[in-house]
Amino acid sequence: MAFLFGSSAKTAQAQQQPAVSGLQIQTSSLGKAIPLVYGATRIAGNLIWYGDFAAIPHQSAPPSSGKGGVAGGGGKGGSGGSTTYTYQTGLAIGLSEGPIAGVSTVYANKQVTSPAALGFSVFGGGYGQAPWGVLASRFPGQAVGYSGLAYVAADPYQLNDSPNLPNHNFEVLGRFYASAPNGTDADPSQVIADLLSNPDYGAGFPAARLGSLATYRSYVLATGLWISPAYTDQAQASSMLDDIATNTNSAFVWSSGLLTLVPYGDAAVSANGYSYAPPAQPLYDLGDDDFLPNTGATGSSGSNSDPVLVTRKRPADALNDVKLEFLNRGNQYNTEVVEATDQAAIDLYGRRSSGSSQAHLFADPAAAQLSAQLQLQRQAIRNTYQFTLGQRYILLDPMDIVTLTDAALGLDRQWVRITEITEDDDGNLLVSAEEYLAGTGAAAAYRFQTGAGFSANTNAAPGDTNAPILFAAPVALAETGLEIWIALSGGAGWGGADVWASSDGDTYKQVAHSIGGSRQGVLARALPAGSDPDLADTLAVDLTISGGTLLSGTQADADALNTLCYADGELLSYQTADLTGASQYDLRYLRRGAFGTAIADHLPGAPFARIDGSVVKLSYSAGQIGTQLFLKFPAFNIYGGGLQTLADVQAYEIALPAPPPPPNVENFSAANSGEVVAFKWDAVADGAIAGYDIRYGALGVTSWDQMFPLTEVMKGTEMANASVPPGTWTFAIRAIDVAGQRSPQMAVAVLQVINTNLPVAALPQAPAWANLNG
Repeated sequence: MAFLFGSSAKTAQAQQQPAVSGLQIQTSSLGKAIPLVYGATRIAGNLIWYGDFAAIPHQSAPPSSGKGGVAGGGGKGGSGGSTTYTYQTGLAIGLSEGPIAGVSTVYANKQVTSPAALGFSVFGGGYGQAPWGVLASRFPGQAVGYSGLAYVAADPYQLNDSPNLPNHNFEVLGRFYASAPNGTDADPSQVIADLLSNPDYGAGFPAARLGSLATYRSYVLATGLWISPAYTDQAQASSMLDDIATNTNSAFVWSSGLLTLVPYGDAAVSANGYSYAPPAQPLYDLGDDDFLPNTGATGSSGSNSDPVLVTRKRPADALNDVKLEFLNRGNQYNTEVVEATDQAAIDLYGRRSSGSSQAHLFADPAAAQLSAQLQLQRQAIRNTYQFTLGQRYILLDPMDIVTLTDAALGLDRQWVRITEITEDDDGNLLVSAEEYLAGTGAAAAYRFQTGAGFSANTNAAPGDTNAPILFAAPVALAETGLEIWIALSGGAGWGGADVWASSDGDTYKQVAHSIGGSRQGVLARALPAGSDPDLADTLAVDLTISGGTLLSGTQADADALNTLCYADGELLSYQTADLTGASQYDLRYLRRGAFGTAIADHLPGAPFARIDGSVVKLSYSAGQIGTQLFLKFPAFNIYGGGLQTLADVQAYEIALPAPPPPPNVENFSAANSGEVVAFKWDAVADGAIAGYDIRYGALGVTSWDQMFPLTEVMKGTEMANASVPPGTWTFAIRAIDVAGQRSPQMAVAVLQVINTNLPVAALPQAPAWANLNG
């Protein structure tokens, strides 16, 4: 990881991030149906305009001169810096048919915020609304008022370092917002009237043909069946209306040329400022004198000549498990399922469910649960009846209550509810009815318990990172030789932190990303200096600031330093961790002064951290020893969001230290071995050793700098060299570590180097050859 802080090698020029020239659009549909929103619910927006896109360059300062800058080297003299870009644009996002009451919440990717926080202006969608001021002043050719369309707009809209437009969803406060007693949802009776007869977007139903919905209104608002539907796709109006009627336990009825809505409710309800009274008595008591032959009726029992035909559904065929899928406002309008079950029927006949029905018109869990319960209770109606009446009963309408008396069927003033009336060619009325079971149209008076759901606020503030513990790692443990180790932690919402480094305190570069946190705390009591192993003293620690936990180990774990900890500059390990309070421990059987750290007295409040894989490790080079390093730790929350900016957090400073110089070499010797000089020495006990350096000089020379280099830095404890000329020489050796430091004193050996290969004969050189023929 040395590249994090620069390198002594030649550094390439800073790469420049290319600027993006336009916004990358995610969703913008032509011809899409304009949503129609009632109450308060969440919908996706549709981009209707964008322009004024800009890429803003940010030039970072060049690193300081010299090799190996802490936050990225620039070579000698420092070169260039780099350019990055942030982006902004102007945009308008269409929402729904207007006018609306407003927009309360914006969901932008993982961020949950408000329109104002993102710079949005909200346009309510009034008919004849004026164009957005930005368009009118800067883009007059595009200044459309979008009459009747609610939308939000912003210029500039900050995209930060990405040219992509985030996914936007909006909590829209639509038509009839807060018309229900809970102060948020819509009154279903007003929604139905609006869908039918609104002159701008309604179904074209004549308002004069819409009967009174007062009884229906009293029923749904007294029982709490309020709704917040959003119609985002084209659909038949009849489908929308039937969906509302079914889920609010009611049915549409034509009566005297007027359309009205009649509840199935069969119990008096008074709540939320409204009162509903069910039918108190039947309209007619029908007996054998009233019935005509059932010439047009069909049934599974009896004959058509019977005055009343009854059909009974098998209990085993009835649904006993009703599920509704709704949008839970308490969980950011995510889909959830409420369920109503008849456990006795399930035990007898097995579970019978039609599957989950979509009821996205509900955003209140209590209303959805009540609707599911009422739909389940209607499954208890087993018997249906068919009978024929004469024209004198023409005033009867569906949903009216009558009684049936038929001795053959054992019916004695049996209450039934009319469900359908058909007139035949003779003017006779063919009537279908269902038994009226008191209690099936009313749920329990108590509120249903609903799950609170889970709503992850990915933009929640993480809280600041605790003051970190910064220290130089033992070289024996550092993977790269020279490392700064950092223990980080935070509060309950803290999920981790980015690590940014600077050599000057101004220009920072991200060098690490830490998820989770270290088990960090302080000493709860003083720890005196002791022996190793320390059997007498107890290390009391308080990990409240990080909420950390410690586990006991074995004595072998402590001896092997598997439970290594940092305590006020001393490294130590422990065997037993006894919990004494919330996040508080007593540590016993201590191995003190690990890796050459000093065994010392430590006061209460001194920093403590468990050394494990959560510790952040930053490497540096030998050339950076003694320079200052500035660090910042902007935190993010447990969901990975809510990242703090560098300007929001404190900087911490540390001088990059050198390890202790290596010890002097012991038992150094030099000896003739044939034509070479053989050297031997004892290994130095130091994990930072990079090797050994041997030099030689004339006899009597005592200065290292006046000697001739004999070897490069090398490891090992033996070496032979054949390049030493004959003579008496002083040889010296020093250990050198990864930081380039040498042993304080050199070890010396004196040796007379002798050339043992003497000449056998000496011959004169040519051409002095005489008497060749003598």
